[in-house]
Amino acid sequence: MLKQTSFLLLASTMLFSAVTAIASELDASAYQQKLEHHLAQLPTTPTETLQVNLEASFEALNLRNDKREFGQLTTAVRTGSDGLQVSYPAELIQLLNQGRSDDTPSETAFAMEYFDVAELVDLFHPRDAIIERIRVGNLVRVVTMPEQEQLRFEYTLPLDALIDDEELRGYVNEFEANYHLTVTEELHPIKAELNFYGDGSAYFFFDVNAAGKSIEHYAQQDGYLFVTERKSSQDFESTFSERRFSTSFVANQTAENSDAERRSTASLNVDAPHLAVD
Repeated sequence: MLKQTSFLLLASTMLFSAVTAIASELDASAYQQKLEHHLAQLPTTPTETLQVNLEASFEALNLRNDKREFGQLTTAVRTGSDGLQVSYPAELIQLLNQGRSDDTPSETAFAMEYFDVAELVDLFHPRDAIIERIRVGNLVRVVTMPEQEQLRFEYTLPLDALIDDEELRGYVNEFEANYHLTVTEELHPIKAELNFYGDGSAYFFFDVNAAGKSIEHYAQQDGYLFVTERKSSQDFESTFSERRFSTSFVANQTAENSDAERRSTASLNVDAPHLAVD
């Protein structure tokens, strides 16, 4: 009788757990649909022109020979219904005309090599990139944070979400990545965090490990979503070298946009990228 009662209790517990798991998955799926729908409704361009001063910095470290290169620059960026415009300071234009030489400040010259239009598109049009990430990712769970009145969507990402080149993917032996998107209870994006780790090999003598993380903070102006701060760091260790590359972008709105909604930012330790897959 005791065995039969224990069996019934065990069966009831397993059934309850199964029902709870199914209910959680259904809730997560419903949240996912709501999130995608909400993001798709956000405008792709601001109704009023958005103007910021963008501070960009880049750092490259060769950890085996203790070599460091650093670059930074500041530009004025304007985006609106007529497109995206970048204004460079007069002294920077002079440097661009001269090209890189011994007279060019090393920090400016180094920054010029890495600052490009693709970065600007990612910063000032992040909506589609977020939608793509959450569509290709596998939603693990939705975490509620009542005190902050926020939700965190936690995903794992496949390899092709980060590496487009099919041939390059063929050299990867192991890969893990996660993507966490924090939103308000009204599903407005606040912050996104990406962590990844991978290792691979080519031929018989070349091995490489890579790890990295990035964090983005968002703000909205009349519903238009843009990045106010992005910091990232990537570590690469191969048979022949060990390198780290870090970037930072901070967008400070000018007086014309002082009434736009702002989100608080959080610090990021870019010196020690790590993977945190639950």
